[in-house]
Amino acid sequence: MDKDNITFWLTIAGMVIQFFLAVFALWYTIETRLLRRHSARQLQVLERQHLLAVSPYLAVGIVPRKQVIEDLKSNPKDFIEENDPELLKKKVDAAIAEMESDKMDNFLCLISNPTSKLALEVEVVIYNHSNKHFLEGDAGQTVIEEKGQGNIWVSGPAFDQAEIIAEMKNSYGISAGIDETLLDYADSSYVVAFFRDIENAIYVVKREFSVDADGDVTQKRSTFKPLYC
Repeated sequence: MDKDNITFWLTIAGMVIQFFLAVFALWYTIETRLLRRHSARQLQVLERQHLLAVSPYLAVGIVPRKQVIEDLKSNPKDFIEENDPELLKKKVDAAIAEMESDKMDNFLCLISNPTSKLALEVEVVIYNHSNKHFLEGDAGQTVIEEKGQGNIWVSGPAFDQAEIIAEMKNSYGISAGIDETLLDYADSSYVVAFFRDIENAIYVVKREFSVDADGDVTQKRSTFKPLYC
């Protein structure tokens, strides 16, 4: 073979080698990316499995006022701790009168724990879109046991956004991720439940709702996420 033919075939061989190297590099890049995605999905599954293994999930909702009034009349001790019958009646009458008034900042929040894990230090915040008020539960629940439930009255006083964020940070710590993106001035009312699990991780459940002129409540699906683990 003369020198020109040798040069030609060496050039062709070099191009073929470069082509296969490029194909291999592309294949390697794709396989690496797919492997990373698969590893990320596996990590997400493991994290979710751990989350489900240790964390309770709370179902939170607003009880319609008409139902609250009926329940107050039929089972007052489920809502008001009072052993004296006369004082109990006065407190029930006062609560019913307030519920029947036009006062907007008055809600009863029902919280259920359908899991087999304990929910600790449960606090509720409601944002009332009609008057742009943030409301903190009158009293939190120290524990909601497995398969248990609790009622939390929410009746004020009203807070602005900065004040309610400061209140929640005071309860759960400044590193808990409670900020204006979570407690925001939204276009609809919502209820937020904060709680801890037995490992002291903090979680939040948020649910939008609306109340019509008859007091009937329409509620959307809840969102649930860890805040601080």
